[in-house]
Amino acid sequence: MDFLKKISIKKKMIFSYSALVILMLISGIVGVVSAKKLNNNSKQMYFKSLQSIEYIQEIKNNIDEEATCILNIIYNEDLNQEERNNIYKHITVDLKNQNEEFSEKYEKIPFTEQEKRDYSEFKHELENYRDVRGEILTLVNNGNVNGAKQIFASKIKPIREKVESKLNSINDMNAEQAKLSDEENRKVFENIIVTSSIVTIIGIVLAIILAIIMIRDIISSLDKIRAYAKRLAEYDFSTPITVRGTDELCMTAVDLN
Repeated sequence: MDFLKKISIKKKMIFSYSALVILMLISGIVGVVSAKKLNNNSKQMYFKSLQSIEYIQEIKNNIDEEATCILNIIYNEDLNQEERNNIYKHITVDLKNQNEEFSEKYEKIPFTEQEKRDYSEFKHELENYRDVRGEILTLVNNGNVNGAKQIFASKIKPIREKVESKLNSINDMNAEQAKLSDEENRKVFENIIVTSSIVTIIGIVLAIILAIIMIRDIISSLDKIRAYAKRLAEYDFSTPITVRGTDELCMTAVDLN
């Protein structure tokens, strides 16, 4: 390590602190990049997957509620005309508007090609469902309850199964995507811990090594100067200080010689 003696103490200190600062900067940059990735994955999981599941589930719930209302109109003979009209309005206005609102929100979210195909098929089946629903409500209004029951059993049920199948498929894809995003977040977090630990350990080891080297060099030079001073005190001028270096302490030794 004699070459270090040719470097001034000031430069050694600057180099040591610079190395530690660089390590801290690397650790900080890695942390920021990883945190940004975590943030993006979290947004992906929430805005893409979880919100998609929420909107699709709301649409599914409304379709189930529609079916319950239709069954109520068909099979509940105690309903008066006003109650039937209220249920009819709830089906054709309230639930329809809610579904359109949820559909608009869902369509603003980016989705995969498979999800796009499934959603397109769902929209097609939903239109068929609404057409058949209109037939049933018309038959009920005309007093043909038996005809409404037959259509419900023969048409509504199969269409509902297709609609629910597509909605379940879309939700399953988004749930899987949310799971993948969560797993990736866990990996990124683990990488942050590992990277931060490694950089911290390297920083501590480097600081210890630099401190040992610098302290050893300084103490070595000081010991030589001290020994020389002791010899001077004893009026021994025969042995000069052996100098190998150009740092401040070595130059002090040269001046004493």
